[in-house]
Amino acid sequence: MTMDADTNVRTMATDLQNTALLAKIEGGDLHALEAKYHVSCLTKFRNSHRALQRGKKESSFSNLEEKKIEARVLTELLNHMETSVEDGVLCYKISELRSLYQNRLTDFGISKELNKIRFKELLLSHFPDAQVQNDGKNVSLIFKQEMQKILKEAFQQKVESDALILSKAVKIIRNDIFNYQCGFKFSGSLPSRCQQDSLPENLKYLVSMLLNGPNITDQDPVECQSALTIAQMILFNCKKRPSGTTNNRHNLKFEPPLSLYLGMKIHTQTRSKKLVMEMNDLGLCVSYARILEIEN
Repeated sequence: MTMDADTNVRTMATDLQNTALLAKIEGGDLHALEAKYHVSCLTKFRNSHRALQRGKKESSFSNLEEKKIEARVLTELLNHMETSVEDGVLCYKISELRSLYQNRLTDFGISKELNKIRFKELLLSHFPDAQVQNDGKNVSLIFKQEMQKILKEAFQQKVESDALILSKAVKIIRNDIFNYQCGFKFSGSLPSRCQQDSLPENLKYLVSMLLNGPNITDQDPVECQSALTIAQMILFNCKKRPSGTTNNRHNLKFEPPLSLYLGMKIHTQTRSKKLVMEMNDLGLCVSYARILEIEN
């Protein structure tokens, strides 16, 4: 048993909280204890540790995606409120806003019970000029009459900052695309949720907002096919750096299901190399060479 092996075994035992093993090796390093091991046992031990680390990584990724969805739903809710205030609606029951928020989270498969006080404070942090009133039955958020005018004026004056906002949005989406780890990789079939899984959450969110608007009451319960189609075409044609050539070169990492499906469908039904190449030049499907690679 080498010194490196001693360190590795202790680290893995600590991560796995294997108290039985930790008790056995407590008296000194394994080399000094002249410890011996079976290869099969050590392999099994290492596999358990790898599974633990993999689970932690997947859990971390899942938590990040959930936070992005929560931020999306909150943004939709705030946009709904701002639009309604501009239209003259100046009173909201917080319970109704809370239900609206939770129902929208449910659309994304997130079941979460929100603390009423924290939710109220969250809304007030975005609308500090609003007032809270309690009539003994309902807690309501009241906007002053002047708020309607303020929001309209702010909307008219924000033109100067639009370019900067768009630039920041582009950076966020591109960063998500190029760092997305849980994408789609073709392995001979197209699973039922392959389109959704192939796309970063923020890219789906942006396209959905462009199609449906940012208001929470105007959203589809699930991403519609048109939103998934557009998002996949963006992903397929996205490049980290300009290629300096007119040829369409696509990274396999950003090969969405739809582009594969279209290429294979066209070639299967027409056997036309020219048609596949034309669709590829338009940025709609994978290359003819890629189709042959899949078929062979």
